Amino acid sequence: MPKKSFNPILFVGLLGTCIAGTSFIMSMYSVFSGDRGIWWTPMGMKVTLDKTRNEFELYIADESLQQHLDSGVLFLMDNNEKQYRVVSEDIVVRLNNWNKVKADMLLYTTATGCVFGISITLLAVGLFEVLVNRKKVVAH
Repeated sequence: MPKKSFNPILFVGLLGTCIAGTSFIMSMYSVFSGDRGIWWTPMGMKVTLDKTRNEFELYIADESLQQHLDSGVLFLMDNNEKQYRVVSEDIVVRLNNWNKVKADMLLYTTATGCVFGISITLLAVGLFEVLVNRKKVVAH
């Protein structure tokens, strides 16, 4: 009866392929098929216009919203039909943070993809060694 030997390369490759492969596939699924609409700023945490300057600019009639606010030409009417000037504090913004979340997910998939690739390579090398050892045992 031939002696069975433990092949650590095959074991590490199999374990790594299962763990890193699952993580990689789930992350890629989240990036390409996940719900992009859940990453909006919560209603209670809306951001002021000043804090969103790096993300976007809003223009009305070829002038930025900030220019309109600074010049005092925007007005609102309350429930009593009283008119008042719009100030920066009246304007709040909700941002969709999907691009930031997706970038973080893709960075994670890069790491898990590398580990997944290494694991598949180790799995292939381990299987190759097992097959070569079997042929040697059968030949003797």
